Amino acid sequence: MSPHSLQFLEVALSEPGVGIPQSLIVGDIDGSPCERCGSERGRMEPQTPGMGSGAELGHWDSQSQDIGIARTLLKDRNRPVADSDLETGLVQPEQGEWGEPGAGLGSVGMEDSEGLG
Repeated sequence: MSPHSLQFLEVALSEPGVGIPQSLIVGDIDGSPCERCGSERGRMEPQTPGMGSGAELGHWDSQSQDIGIARTLLKDRNRPVADSDLETGLVQPEQGEWGEPGAGLGSVGMEDSEGLG
């Protein structure tokens, strides 16, 4: 079975327009959007037809909790990141042009090849 990539992108707007969430997280598998969490609902929801019906009981609640943990890890850029977070690949700080951490930038990657094959 070949490995797959599950990644999350978080976008926050300081002045969102009418009907546009202040923050949005989109999860994708191998570059295809599969789930989203907007500030208007505050929980992960499937974006692929049929994906929600095939999920285990509690899956979307678990995904929402994982996003909350990831947000907490990235929120305070001055907090030391635990070695275990780096080893699991949960937190990958972005680097600036000269190797210093980017200004408030970071990415959260969760690799899960289970059930993606």
